[in-house]
Amino acid sequence: MCLVPELIDCQLQGLCDASENAAAVYLRCEGKDGSLNIQLVASRSKVAPIKQVSIPRLELCGSVCVSNLLKTIQSASKLNCSTTCFLFCVLLILHAWTDSTIVLKWLVFVQNCCFVAEIKLLKSGVSVGSNSKQRQIYPFLGTHVVVRVGGRVQNSNRPGEVKHLIILPHNHHLTLLVIDDCHKIHLHISFQLTWSSLQVNYRIIRGRDSVRHFVRFGVCRR
Repeated sequence: MCLVPELIDCQLQGLCDASENAAAVYLRCEGKDGSLNIQLVASRSKVAPIKQVSIPRLELCGSVCVSNLLKTIQSASKLNCSTTCFLFCVLLILHAWTDSTIVLKWLVFVQNCCFVAEIKLLKSGVSVGSNSKQRQIYPFLGTHVVVRVGGRVQNSNRPGEVKHLIILPHNHHLTLLVIDDCHKIHLHISFQLTWSSLQVNYRIIRGRDSVRHFVRFGVCRR
């Protein structure tokens, strides 16, 4: 008979290496008795292309590789398709790690282009103005100067990256790619389910309209 120790923390940790175009996912479990167990769940690698590829593209491909691997494990394990789910009645948190700065720079670039006034105020230590569309979500500058949702959510006991969602504009091409990726990964689900899945990681300004329009008129319309 195999006894499962009483757990207080479970995490799926995904790591990728752009230079090797490889990814691996580990399950990290911590017991109430202080025990720590780490097991390799799955790994994946791809043959490097013969044609020379730029470093930024390789880094982006590495990020996609670990993301797809995590989603494959979610699907195979019938886990809830979000960054959190439950394993042995313990909240299971998903993390994806990369040494790439390209993905982060794209995100910061988009925010700097679309949230000019808000970022200027936040950098000076002033709250956004009453005329800002972000005034009700109390934005703040998080790690790497990424604009995230603030306010009362900080009182939640959930991990920081889960409760402080990344804020995205509704009218940028990057946001459209994020919506498209979410919609395809979840097999062309309805507007409401697509919107709910996106809110696990992102807060899109006027996002409901953007998601509804995409699901109704997008290229993958059912």
